[in-house]
Amino acid sequence: MDLKQRRIFYITLISLFALLAPFLILYAAGYNLAFFQRKIIKTGLLVINSYPRNSDIYLDDIITKKRTPINISNLIPKEYNIEIKKAGYYSWQKNLTVLPNTSIFADEISLFKINPVKESYFSGNIIISETDQDKQRMAILTGEKAKKSIVVIDLNNKTKKIIKENIDFEVKDINWHENNLIVEKENNGGSDYIILNTYSPEETLLSGITIQNFEKIIGHSNGFIYGLSVDTVYKIDLENKKIEAISKHPINDIIINKNNLLLISLTEGGTNLIKVENGISEIIENFDGLYHDFINLTDNYFLMKNENKFIFYTLNEEENSVFIETQITSAEIAPKKDKILYYNDNELWFYDIKEEKTHLINRQSGTIKEACWYPINEYIIYNLDNVIKATEIDLRDKRNEYNLYSETESIKIHKIFKSKYIILETKKEQNDELFSLKIQ
Repeated sequence: MDLKQRRIFYITLISLFALLAPFLILYAAGYNLAFFQRKIIKTGLLVINSYPRNSDIYLDDIITKKRTPINISNLIPKEYNIEIKKAGYYSWQKNLTVLPNTSIFADEISLFKINPVKESYFSGNIIISETDQDKQRMAILTGEKAKKSIVVIDLNNKTKKIIKENIDFEVKDINWHENNLIVEKENNGGSDYIILNTYSPEETLLSGITIQNFEKIIGHSNGFIYGLSVDTVYKIDLENKKIEAISKHPINDIIINKNNLLLISLTEGGTNLIKVENGISEIIENFDGLYHDFINLTDNYFLMKNENKFIFYTLNEEENSVFIETQITSAEIAPKKDKILYYNDNELWFYDIKEEKTHLINRQSGTIKEACWYPINEYIIYNLDNVIKATEIDLRDKRNEYNLYSETESIKIHKIFKSKYIILETKKEQNDELFSLKIQ
C-alpha cells in the first residue's frame, strides 16, 4: 500500500469513527435508533431470572441467543411478548411494556415440570396425619380397629419409626409439641390426652394429672402445656404433675405466638385480645364485633376471625393491624413475611403488608380445598377439586397457571420443601398413599 492509499484508508477510518462515535456514545448511554419512528430514543432494561436457570428467552416469538438469568439492555420502549421455555417444563409467558430509562423486572419466574416425578413415602390406611412445626416429620395414625399404630416418618430421609402400637381406643386428633405428640382420645363423651415422646418410650396420660376435660391443648417452648377447658385456661406442668388456672376471663381460643400466650375473650358486643406473661393476664386490645378463633401465621403475626371477616394482627409496633371483610377458610404468611395468603371455598387473595392492599388472585367455580405459598418466587400452590395447581401472583398481564397433578379421589397437600417437592396424601378405596412429587 503506497502513501496515497494509506492516507485514503486512514481518512476513511477517521470519517467512519467521526460518523459512528456519536451513535456509540448514545448507545452506551442507553439510547437507540427507533427505525419506524425515525428518531433516536432513550431505551429500557429488561431483567429476567427463572428457576430453573439456563432457560430459553423469546421476545415477540423470536428466540434470543440469551438464557436466564440475564439483563437485556437497550430495548426500544414498547410492549414485548416475553416467553421463557425449557425442555420438559411448562413455558411462562407475559406481555410487559418496556419504558424509557426504566428497568422492568421479570425475575421471579418459576417453571414447573410437565410430568412430575412421583416417589412413595407410605402406603396403607391413613386415619390421621400431621406434620411437625418445622415440617420435617409427619405423624400418621394407621391400621384398623384394635390394631392401630402411630408412625412417625422423617420426610428428609424417609425413615419410619413406630411410636405406639396396638391402640384400641378412638383417636380424635394428633398434634405436635416440639418432640412430643399430643394425642387426643375419646373419654366418656369428652377427651383425654396422651403425651408421647417421639424419641423415647416416655408416655404421660393427662387424666393422671387433672380431671379437667380440655377442648384444646397447645404446647409452649417453656416446657409447659396449656389447656382450654370450659372458658378457662390452665397451665400444665407435666414434669411435676401440677395444674394451675391462669385466666380471669371467659376464654374462647388460645395460641402461642413468639412465645406469647394469647387468648380471645368475648364480651358483650366485643372481643378482648389478652396476653399472659409471667402468670399475669393483660388486655392488649379490644375490638368491636365477636372474633371466635385464631389462625397462627408466624412470629408476630396472626389472624382473629369469625364467619364473615377477620383481623390481620401484628405485634410489631411499626406495622398496622387490618380488618378485612370476607369469609376465610385459612391463611398463611409468605416466606419473605411480606404478604398474607388467605382463601375461602371459591377465592384466593393476598394482602401486601408493605403496600397495605388486598389483591384477588383468582375466583373459581369449583371448591378450593387448601392453598399455600411456594417457597421461592411469588407463586401459590392450591388444591381445586383434587387438582393441584400452581399460580403466580404477578398482577401484570395474565397470570400463568399450571396443573401439576390430579386425582379422582381425595388429595391433601402436606408441605413443600427444598423448593422442588410437594408432599401429597391421597385417599383411596384400597390403600391411602403419602408421596412426594418433584415439580421442578
